[in-house]
Amino acid sequence: SVIETDLVRVEFTNRGGDIISYKLKQHSDRMDSVEMAEFTTPENRAFSVILGDSTGTVVNQLFNVKRISDTAIGFYQTFYVDNHDGTQSKFTLAKQYTFLPGDYMFELKVTVDGDKDFKGLQFGKTAYTIKTSPQIGPEWIKGDQYEYRRFYQFLNGKKKVVNLSAEQTKKGDDNLAWAGVTGKYFTLLALPENGIQSTVYSMKSSDPSKSASQLFLSRGAINANKNTDTWRIYIGPRTEKELGKYNVSTNNPYGLSDVKIDQIVESSGILAPLEILLKWVMEFFYMMIPNWGVSIIILTIIMRAILFPFTKKSSEASLKMQELQPKMQEIQTKYKDNQQKMNEEMSKFYQSVGYNPLSGCLPVL
Repeated sequence: SVIETDLVRVEFTNRGGDIISYKLKQHSDRMDSVEMAEFTTPENRAFSVILGDSTGTVVNQLFNVKRISDTAIGFYQTFYVDNHDGTQSKFTLAKQYTFLPGDYMFELKVTVDGDKDFKGLQFGKTAYTIKTSPQIGPEWIKGDQYEYRRFYQFLNGKKKVVNLSAEQTKKGDDNLAWAGVTGKYFTLLALPENGIQSTVYSMKSSDPSKSASQLFLSRGAINANKNTDTWRIYIGPRTEKELGKYNVSTNNPYGLSDVKIDQIVESSGILAPLEILLKWVMEFFYMMIPNWGVSIIILTIIMRAILFPFTKKSSEASLKMQELQPKMQEIQTKYKDNQQKMNEEMSKFYQSVGYNPLSGCLPVL
């Protein structure tokens, strides 16, 4: 099954009701759309459910499929759980994906609906765990200095970076508001309505030739006969323009406010306003000519033109310095044993020829 909007093309399998391909249509990678569900396999898919914590086994049954609309699809299957008295209870596990045009965020609703004897879903302290894709795009080679993968989490109003080395797995903090994995240009972020009970970050790959950056997001025990959780998942560009709109309820279709997922956007401190301006200019040219290389060239030409008066003045000052060098060396040699006198004579010389030694530095600064 496939769902397509103006921004994404998503391919599903009824094996677990999972995602096996997630392409960003407006972003290219090697002549194809950027794949944000990289390296999925029959055993490792995106948004698989594990009953219990991250150490459990992925639900691998074939699910029934229900196409709800052009941009929504559901999957469901019946399961049995052992009760404490030795009997079994039956429950239905359902997953519903809903996408909206013009938005990189989608909703994943996970429903557990049991029979009259069903008392909830609990394996230790966990009901179930959602596993993200093995890797996010674009495709890259480990060690490439121009790309990276980094984990983020948000707890008590503060963002935290979680760095892992290759093949490492690490448990994150509990009770997070959101968590995600980012590259230099794109990101995957999970924002459940009720928070994340626990998180595990993993860069362990089943294939040594391929990199991995995967999240295991656990939901606390369910003690009700029926329960529906809403997970909001952002998969898209790592830009202030797209991520910032979820801080204002009227700017996004989900009514989210002040979630602060835009904090994963890298800034340059006091130079951040300049960075935002230059990014806006590049995106403007990209809209006219959808090629980042061309956008960079045009921006470079414009910056060179703007800075030309300053670089011209600096170059003229450098040439002037070369002309005056012989006389300056003569003064330095003559008064080499008297630093104060040397400085006085140098100052007189500069005044006589109308030269300011700072004139070559200030324009560049």
